Amino acid sequence: MRSVLMEIGFVLAVAAGLGAGYVLCGIPTDWYAIDVAKLGKGAENDLIRYGRDLIVNTPRHIGKNAADPAMRFAGNDLACQSCHLNAGLQPFAAPFVSTFATFPMLVDDQVLTLTERINGCMRRSLNGKDLPAESREMEALIAYFKFVGKGTPEGCASPAWGSSRSRRQLSRLTQDAGRRSTPSFASPVTRRTAGVSRAETLRSAMPSHRSGGGELQRGRRHGQDRLCRRLYP
Repeated sequence: MRSVLMEIGFVLAVAAGLGAGYVLCGIPTDWYAIDVAKLGKGAENDLIRYGRDLIVNTPRHIGKNAADPAMRFAGNDLACQSCHLNAGLQPFAAPFVSTFATFPMLVDDQVLTLTERINGCMRRSLNGKDLPAESREMEALIAYFKFVGKGTPEGCASPAWGSSRSRRQLSRLTQDAGRRSTPSFASPVTRRTAGVSRAETLRSAMPSHRSGGGELQRGRRHGQDRLCRRLYP
């Protein structure tokens, strides 16, 4: 009985902390309930709906077997929501609620735009090529991100994004890759001391892999971290 009560208390504490994070940063607490089906008619809303459809049915529109050969931008049959669950509205599954608000961001001392970030996923996670910056598909994706992120303050990430856990998993994966490698391969600690990033370490240990689903490209997210670290340590 005591263990059950402790588990219930833990869940309530997590929920309270998550809710406090939304309140402090001003993010709507019901963002995950957004429904594009409730949007009215109009070109702008059509673009938002198309953006969601691209995320859910990526292979059909821009996959390697898309009906229109000119639209075959992806190199596999993954969908955006293979990573960003429930069209980017699933808590702790890389939701899109704060995507529009956190770009452009500073990554490794360079400005990264939202268009560039999307194309990073196109090249890496989808193993394909860039969407043209002025294409309807790019405009639709950005319109959808803007819609689901309405009310999120500029520069703040959702406390339900889940990136801290992802970074820890990447760190463990990097260390495991180093331990499994040949003796001539320097350890992750040694390589980082020599100025080699964890991403480069992982690629050296697993050369057959491309840069690896968008996580490696996210870099250190300097600008966002400086703004939100005090809210979400």
